[in-house]
Order: sequence, then C-alpha cells, then structure tokens
Amino acid sequence: MSLNLAVILRESARRDPDRVAIILDSFKFTYGQLDALSNQAASSLKAGGLRKGDRVGVMLPNVPHFPIAYFAILKAGGVVVPMNCAPEGP
Repeated sequence: MSLNLAVILRESARRDPDRVAIILDSFKFTYGQLDALSNQAASSLKAGGLRKGDRVGVMLPNVPHFPIAYFAILKAGGVVVPMNCAPEGP
C-alpha cells in the first residue's frame, strides 16, 4: 500500500469519523465528511478523464473546498499543483 495524505485521511475517518477536521468561522467538516466529499470529487475527476499521474492545478484560497479538492486529486491518482491566488501586494 502506498502511504500518502489521502491514505492518512481515510484512516483518520475510519478511526474517528465524527472528529472535526476543518473549521472556518461557523463552518465545520468532520473527518468522515471530508473523506466522503473527497471520494465523490475523486469519482468525478476519474469520470472526467483524469488518469494516474495527471497534474491538476488548484487555485483556491484557504477555504474548506481546498482540502476537499486536494484529497480528491490524490485519491484519483493525480498530482496536486497548488497555485497561489493571494492578491499581489499594494
């Protein structure tokens, strides 16, 4: 078995599915929810043609959607290419 962050998420969700994994203001996701949502997104990526080793750019701010996308890409066999979307300085 290959050990990567997606495997660690799956094991965390199996061990403690109701533990909160993501908090942003009043918005919360548990490990179980994060695992399930990233599984759904991974299925969509595969159905859309993503193949093992494909690079996928992710340009999102620090919002709950970022880890969902990140884990989904890993679960689908892709390589995450995070891109900075912060505004430039003054």
